[in-house]
Amino acid sequence: PWRADGTGAMGARARAGSDPLAGLLREVCRVTGSSRSGILSPQVGRGANTARRFAVWALSRSSGATAREIGELLCMSAGHVAVTLHRLREERPEPLRAWCEAWEGRHRKV
Repeated sequence: PWRADGTGAMGARARAGSDPLAGLLREVCRVTGSSRSGILSPQVGRGANTARRFAVWALSRSSGATAREIGELLCMSAGHVAVTLHRLREERPEPLRAWCEAWEGRHRKV
């Protein structure tokens, strides 16, 4: 139901300028230097798509959104979001660590 090109059910939400999650996703793109399509692109492997993992962390940290809501925006299942957050509690390799520190300097925790 969701596609990285924004044509799926949540694509309209991700494009909506007034949606706070979409605004945070745009900021994630700026912090990581990644495009929206790059962040939405699924890649295989625990260390794959660092920007996408950061997006999960940043959206969870700053929005108070549920795993389901974050998953809908990022074209991921709620379970995948939960696993990603769990793994990020265990380890944050570079550049994730630097991105998280920069993000925390700009956003308060919800």
